[in-house]
Amino acid sequence: MAIANANELMVQALWEIYDAEHQFLEGQQEMEQQATDRDLKSSIQQHISDTEHQISNLEQVFEQLGQQPQRQTNDVVQGLVSEAQQNMQVAENEAIRDCVIIFGYKGRAFRDRLLPRSGHGRSADGAEPDTEPSKRKYATGGADSTARGAERP
Repeated sequence: MAIANANELMVQALWEIYDAEHQFLEGQQEMEQQATDRDLKSSIQQHISDTEHQISNLEQVFEQLGQQPQRQTNDVVQGLVSEAQQNMQVAENEAIRDCVIIFGYKGRAFRDRLLPRSGHGRSADGAEPDTEPSKRKYATGGADSTARGAERP
């Protein structure tokens, strides 16, 4: 669609933002269903509420502009949500999945460090495969600690 003026540019940008918020909402709902930690679920529920409020705000903006809310696919957000879904699927247990939900925004770098390797050799950053995953330490909140339940025998 050709953009003829600044108003059309703004509306198109709002359509992409509207789509992004919906994609984030759908992803958050999936995360909330898969999360097992009570505090994590509560945090996700708050994010869901915030996102629903953002969607409502955007709908008010569309109304004020005399425009219908439309979703124009935001490819960047679509990629982020898709990668988060993939990361959750490859988690071997609930504790790892909760970690993926918390730290999943780091994408491939996170997956290469935390999740088990499937014979792919080096990680994306060129590091050798970790041969002792049960002894890995995970940084959370700036402190070095082992993820609760994340160790494998």
